[in-house]
Amino acid sequence: MAFPSLSAPTLRRGVTLLMAGLVVQAMGHSFVLIVLPALGRQMGIADVRIGLILSLSALVLSLSAPLWGMIGDTWGRRRVILIALAAAAAFPALLALLLYGRLSLGVSATATFAMLLTLRLVLAALGGGLMPAAQAYLADVTSREGRAWGMG
Repeated sequence: MAFPSLSAPTLRRGVTLLMAGLVVQAMGHSFVLIVLPALGRQMGIADVRIGLILSLSALVLSLSAPLWGMIGDTWGRRRVILIALAAAAAFPALLALLLYGRLSLGVSATATFAMLLTLRLVLAALGGGLMPAAQAYLADVTSREGRAWGMG
């Protein structure tokens, strides 16, 4: 199926890659939301603290998105999308290192909590640009008539 008002194969490929990135990022985010409570318990971090991590990261994500939207207007959508996807890709690796440190090297639960909170907040701050930049890119490459279809 062709994208409305996208005649160049390059644009179609860009939209396809963007959609793939969004899907993979959403899967990673969903995985963390599902796994983090049980993982937190295994690391000795109280449920309330895990809830705090998830809640504060959602707040930071919501607050950073409009800022990233403005940054995307000046730096360009591609740069913002790449920053957000790089942060999303780095998070699982850093989470694995943190888990290894806690379970194998004996890093304290308090230190692990502090590092996990910091890591998650940095991810949220950097990842907040993904949706505004993706939506702006789609608005840029679709016609007014095809915009709703493109966003869908």
